[in-house]
Amino acid sequence: MQKNATSTRLFYQNGKLSTLIEGDQGHSIVRTADTLLAEQQSDGAQTSKLLGTDQSNSVIYSDAHGTVEATNKESP
Repeated sequence: MQKNATSTRLFYQNGKLSTLIEGDQGHSIVRTADTLLAEQQSDGAQTSKLLGTDQSNSVIYSDAHGTVEATNKESP
């Protein structure tokens, strides 16, 4: 029996990962030169999240349609 292999495609912009596509699912990051702004996911339906970052550009929260999701970030 042969399994269907899922291919993963990575796209970079200015040396930084901007889009990951795995099978029929995709994740894209919108950024300025130095700051993450948003993430878009698609798997048949599209969802977008605004991203809140700290000075080191780590995501500390995301906001999808007014619902804030805090991330658990550990201090170094």
